[in-house]
Amino acid sequence: MKKIILLLIAAIYASVAFSQKVYFDRIESDGDRHIGAGKQEEKLNDAKYEFSLTVFANDNRKSYCLLVSSLYTIDNNCEILIRLGNDEVRYLPINNATHSQIDWPSAQPIYGSNGISWAYGTQKADYYVGLFSLDEHLLNEIETHGIKKLRIKFYGKYFEKTWKKDKLGKFIKKCHINIEKQLLQPHASSRSFFEDF
Repeated sequence: MKKIILLLIAAIYASVAFSQKVYFDRIESDGDRHIGAGKQEEKLNDAKYEFSLTVFANDNRKSYCLLVSSLYTIDNNCEILIRLGNDEVRYLPINNATHSQIDWPSAQPIYGSNGISWAYGTQKADYYVGLFSLDEHLLNEIETHGIKKLRIKFYGKYFEKTWKKDKLGKFIKKCHINIEKQLLQPHASSRSFFEDF
């Protein structure tokens, strides 16, 4: 009985720890289905970046992209180097960069006779997103060999991280599996308004 309970706990942990949620599934204006899965935050030197996998798909093709977002600048000159687990290096130029603003938590000091207290709220912060193409061959290489090191370059600055274990490569593989499963499902907009009413 104890072994069964331990196996059940391990299975629940594995399903929670290793599943990567599909965050969006929408149809773009050009008719492509756009699906995004997973979010993993990594600190590269002093900069925090969030990684996710996304695909643009239609009847004829699937184009996978690594989506990188941060409060640090990502512009149209941004580049990424990936060192795979077999020590091969792959270069990813940026396809597209966007800039927007998001609400970010902030604290403002309030000075009074009893000292300093703080008022908490939000303020607008610049938020950057870059799309980097992953062709089928590179995606397979990442899933097979994993990622040992990643370097992001912009404006002559480098932010990089080395992993002892293949954390980012495993994350990308899990996202890829979930996106492929989602692609097998019909998109919500393809259902008839009257279906199953």
